[in-house]
Amino acid sequence: MDAPSSQPHFRLPTSLEPAQEARRLPPVAPPKGVWIDWGPAVPAEYGQDRLCLMVRDPGCVFAYWELSGPHATWLPERHGVKVFAEGKWQVRIFSGRKRVVEVPASHPLGTYYFTVEPDASYRAEVGLALPSKEWIVVASSAEVRTPRAWIAAVSDDDWAVTEEEMLLQLGFTAAEAARRAELVRRMGGGRSGYPGEMPGPGSSSR
Repeated sequence: MDAPSSQPHFRLPTSLEPAQEARRLPPVAPPKGVWIDWGPAVPAEYGQDRLCLMVRDPGCVFAYWELSGPHATWLPERHGVKVFAEGKWQVRIFSGRKRVVEVPASHPLGTYYFTVEPDASYRAEVGLALPSKEWIVVASSAEVRTPRAWIAAVSDDDWAVTEEEMLLQLGFTAAEAARRAELVRRMGGGRSGYPGEMPGPGSSSR
């Protein structure tokens, strides 16, 4: 008996035959080094009128803004077509109702670091200042508060707990906490590094 043939018992139509090696496109060379797909690039603008205010530290807040939204339509409609030529773009920082500082604002994008006071609340507005002293707000930020630059004014003399209370907070049973606390008192009356009584506020370890 003849050996079974390894050839297929059918033939693909010419239009479906695999492409010859000579007609295939050359393979794409893999990128050199490490290659990471970061996805699409971040757009420079989002078509919004937006202002954000962020706290950097107790004495500084950071503002960034985008003015590429609908103000280009409603500003000329409400204030005339010369509003852009006559007005000056500004960013203003307010503490409550008091205007703290104002700086020129670039258009349509910009950032600025403002020097402010610690432990105070601030908000920002960006808009056009007209020669008539009228202030047209295009975007405003949420209110932020800077942290203190000093220690807390309120002190609590009762911050320390007894050895037994600490052991209870750590999950020991009442009996075990009492036993261990008594052992500590017999060995010196304080925790490791604090012989005798526990230090109070203003004290330091030896």
